Amino acid sequence: MSPIGMIRNKITSAGAKGAEQIRAAAVRATARNGKEPYAYEEPSEDVLLMQENISERLREGEIPSSVLGSSLYLKKDARPPLFSVFVDVKEPDLRLFRSTLTSVLEQTYGEYELYIIDRGISDQVRDVVAWYREKRIHYLDISDGSGFAGIFNRAASEAAGDYILHLECGDLLTKDALFETALAIMQTDAEILYADEDRRDAKGRRFSDPYFKPDFSLDYLYAADYMSRIMVVRRSLFLALRFREEYEDAPEYDFVLRAPKSGIHHISRILCHVWQKGGPLPELDEKHRIIGGLQDERGNVMFEGWDEAEEGARMMAQTARNAWAVDVRCMKIRPELQGLYEEVFGCSYEGHIMHSSENLNALSRQFCARVREMGYSIVWSPVLKRVVRS
Repeated sequence: MSPIGMIRNKITSAGAKGAEQIRAAAVRATARNGKEPYAYEEPSEDVLLMQENISERLREGEIPSSVLGSSLYLKKDARPPLFSVFVDVKEPDLRLFRSTLTSVLEQTYGEYELYIIDRGISDQVRDVVAWYREKRIHYLDISDGSGFAGIFNRAASEAAGDYILHLECGDLLTKDALFETALAIMQTDAEILYADEDRRDAKGRRFSDPYFKPDFSLDYLYAADYMSRIMVVRRSLFLALRFREEYEDAPEYDFVLRAPKSGIHHISRILCHVWQKGGPLPELDEKHRIIGGLQDERGNVMFEGWDEAEEGARMMAQTARNAWAVDVRCMKIRPELQGLYEEVFGCSYEGHIMHSSENLNALSRQFCARVREMGYSIVWSPVLKRVVRS
């Protein structure tokens, strides 16, 4: 019997709020057990070798446009960036620590320096770093009791890179991570870049829970720290803003909230295997499955078929965000848009009686497109919901 079926008899005595909490917990358990199989596919050897060759030619001083070709639309005067990669460690699991270092040293893009910030002053960490005998690794011995924010600010000041990124001990960069990030920088000149991620097991061989992030969404950012890892920042911007020590628990999130929002770019590829310890409104059926709400530009209903209580990676199905289009069946609009609503849907906003025979998804996308053209934002919120009964 499913977890939901096992608790069905208990719900009636739990009260409305308690019953919903019990059901939500069961849904999450079911979702974890019934996820689609996932396997990370590494780029082929041919692709990785090509990236290494391109990286070497760039390092030797060849012009990026001549190496990469004109079809990639590089920025004028684009040049290959130097990355400063920081790994802070404190009493680490040495196996995880070595795996993180190895993932950086195996990058197909070679323009980087790697800073090991040892907050535990461990001879073992120093010995591991020495074993690699790699000139690009710098060991920083910081033991004054400062918090992460202060330590990272000091380390960034000592670095030489054009861009910086932080990895936690146990994180694995994909082999093409820095190459794909360098390419995106030369194409966009972005100041902040972030990529998709998944989770690694203890051995670093199996990966799960892919987190495919949306392109930059201001409302989603205000609701959640969805950029997470990996986030790459232009060093000059970082030094201008720095981490604030009073936000020690979430310095990266505080940083990006204060940073300019015009130069943020999403790399829609999984570039990091993360080590982790230990709508508008969804339109729900009688079985609490989502059948409408958030739509992408192709008209696909996001989270379609999910249970309304399911959260998704980083609670992406339970967090507000900017939207391409939303479902009219659970839509709230500003008063000045009611005339446009009547023009598109052929009836008033207040008096619209919706029928299944109408092409509501297509009309919703048409209405939302017109709204965007007028300069309004469309925001999806999972808080409100409308249950459709047959």
